[in-house]
Amino acid sequence: MFIGKVKSLLFALFCKLLPVKKNKIVFSSFVGKHYACNPRAIYEYLRDNYPGKFEFVWLFDFEKRPNIPDELRKDAKCVSNGSLQSYIEKATAGVWCFNHRNTYYYHKKKNQFYIQTWHGDIGFKGFDKTERSTVNYEDPYIKKCIKDSSQTDIITVGSEQGYNYIKSAFFYNGEFLKKGCPRNDALFKDNPDMKKKILHRYDLPENTKILLFAPTFRKGFTLKNTLNENDSNYSFLRAALSKRFGGEWEVFVKYHPACEDNHDDTTPDKSFVDVTYYGDMTDLIIASDALITDYSSVSFDFCLTKKPCWLYTPDWEDYKSHDRNIVLNIDDIAFKMCGSHDELIKAIDEFDCEQYEADVDKMLKKFNSYENGNACRILAQRILKECKIK
Repeated sequence: MFIGKVKSLLFALFCKLLPVKKNKIVFSSFVGKHYACNPRAIYEYLRDNYPGKFEFVWLFDFEKRPNIPDELRKDAKCVSNGSLQSYIEKATAGVWCFNHRNTYYYHKKKNQFYIQTWHGDIGFKGFDKTERSTVNYEDPYIKKCIKDSSQTDIITVGSEQGYNYIKSAFFYNGEFLKKGCPRNDALFKDNPDMKKKILHRYDLPENTKILLFAPTFRKGFTLKNTLNENDSNYSFLRAALSKRFGGEWEVFVKYHPACEDNHDDTTPDKSFVDVTYYGDMTDLIIASDALITDYSSVSFDFCLTKKPCWLYTPDWEDYKSHDRNIVLNIDDIAFKMCGSHDELIKAIDEFDCEQYEADVDKMLKKFNSYENGNACRILAQRILKECKIK
């Protein structure tokens, strides 16, 4: 153990002595599990609008089967997360851009710029400092969080509610960029081909309507598909959606990235389409015609599209008591909470589009949303400034 610590200290010293390349940016999404979320949006904006200005590096956990596009391998260096090479890339990059805690490497230099985008804005459940009513400061993870926050230079947020949510949990008193979540810029643009692309990938007819079910994780990062408790639930859902909105519907299920280690898709349930390993939730939001979730922040991204959303929460009391603190005032949300499958079917049957849109507008105003489709552009200007690129 002593020899291992000495080796780690020597390697840390070696990394500290390496020169920083100001125009190199290292990206990581969900600890290398996906090419997705805010880091993807920022990367693609910089790649498309400032060709040749930056050197891009992406960190991936290749054992988790990340969906890496061929074009990414051409335009960026893809490195194994946690490898010695990944530490060297971090040590020499002018900018870090992550949507998760950077708990594997702490040796940030003064001339490096750390952008923390997180992977949610408005949220139901507490995390880090707010996960429980009391904070265990001796917990190794909490110590890592505090260290990570101390090195963060800026955090992007999509609303005043999101700002308060993240600020209360992050052990952080630094700068926030209140201009929207980069990943949500895509929700303000027309992308008619996205749905065709996703339906084609899963061999579905082009006129298929998609219900996306995206449950969050439970205590211990375990899976819980509450819709799966009765084999007939999905057929009743499809029938209710067809009756209310018309068309033929398919149910897509995407589990939270934190649950993927506990997820087995080798024996698929044919009652729904498992899209857990698709990658980027934003693509699925664009392609989907409606959403059901529970305590996931995806509902607050999805509502920007004004497409229907319901919360299916049959374990509401148990979740509040035994899983996570609920830090959001439920009275402020625009989504119908359904405590049983019958309530969910009724909510679909009685869905009022005009009232829902009005409720969403009211909620976004109350939460002081900053979303307008310009987050990537504004953040890019900041990155250019930090990297001293004209």
